[in-house]
Amino acid sequence: MSGIYIHIPFCSQKCAYCDFYSISDFSLKNRYVQALKKEIKFRASYLDSTDIQSLYIGGGTPSMLSASDIEQITNYIDKFFSLSPQAEITLEANPNNLTNSYLSELKTTAINRLSI
Repeated sequence: MSGIYIHIPFCSQKCAYCDFYSISDFSLKNRYVQALKKEIKFRASYLDSTDIQSLYIGGGTPSMLSASDIEQITNYIDKFFSLSPQAEITLEANPNNLTNSYLSELKTTAINRLSI
């Protein structure tokens, strides 16, 4: 089973217990998403034509990205990798970010699992 992990480093604050790389400067968000897309394209041949069964978007707090940002990332992965139609596509989320509106927007993306 092949899987891909995408790290989204943005958080509202750095928690004392967290050892993961994170930043709270959201002015870098668009540049980060563009750089991530370049990295995805660069690594496209890494897994050849292996079906990807799991895509995990963790962090940081990935739920701080817009549903549109999430959709860009998942679409780009699907473009350059063989993402199985049955793939588990997980977004790590902070409950504080999960409004009804945001959840409705996420339903229009490829996300089919939340890790809270």
